[in-house]
Amino acid sequence: MNVALVFNRSHPAACEAARRVEAHLSARGAATHLIDSKVDEKPDLAPDLIISLGGDGTILRAFHLFEHNLSPLLGINFGKRGFLSGASSGDLLDAVDAALEDDVHKETRTLLDLNVFVSDSTTPHHTHALNDVVLARRHNARVIATALAINGHDIYTLRGDGLIVATATGSTAYALSAGGPVVSPGYDGMVIVPLASHTLVQRALVTAPDDTVTVTFPEHKGGDIAVSVDGHELKSGIGDITSIEITPSIRTLELIKLNSHLFYDTVAQQFFAGH
Repeated sequence: MNVALVFNRSHPAACEAARRVEAHLSARGAATHLIDSKVDEKPDLAPDLIISLGGDGTILRAFHLFEHNLSPLLGINFGKRGFLSGASSGDLLDAVDAALEDDVHKETRTLLDLNVFVSDSTTPHHTHALNDVVLARRHNARVIATALAINGHDIYTLRGDGLIVATATGSTAYALSAGGPVVSPGYDGMVIVPLASHTLVQRALVTAPDDTVTVTFPEHKGGDIAVSVDGHELKSGIGDITSIEITPSIRTLELIKLNSHLFYDTVAQQFFAGH
């Protein structure tokens, strides 16, 4: 078995855990590959299992490093909230053994397909998102107008800081802080949340699993728009943006969990404890 160990080098405990897991897996006869989550180049590797050691950000990075060779992903939490993680750092080797023996719960998570159209190319820039796509004004830009359409039907044009289009997985991330709902991770649709809209009516929309979202910028040049996928801005090959198309992908990601109720436990602890 080939196992990719993606670790957060800025977290000493995660680095030490990566070395422990590497030795443990080697003793069990698995081929291990230690990968720094900060590397830019995607590994030329098709692992049978991906193990992330860090926080939710490390899991997102592990997903993008292997988005073209997706395998079940186990996140060991060394961060804070740990919505995406499948086990705590205290369950380190037990979680690894359970994943190897397939004695775990697996959650299927919806991904987003993103096509960014630019004025100087007929071929869109394509990528995937696990959490969200954020369409926002650049720091030096004025308020932007975002025109939203779903399945070709115009919904609204809002002026503000932009829009977030999130999966259910990403509903507890930036979308939540912008006023969106917490959505069960098994839901296949999208959540659309305006960012600092200049209107008294600002509501999130929840789409159907087969809907297509299109966003255009009728009053602005594409250079005023920043497109971020799972917290990282798209730069390479992105010129003057004309429109963006987002749909739930036919591809999915399996997140390994030791406990099938971990998501709701985390919601209760992080958002409602003490209230």
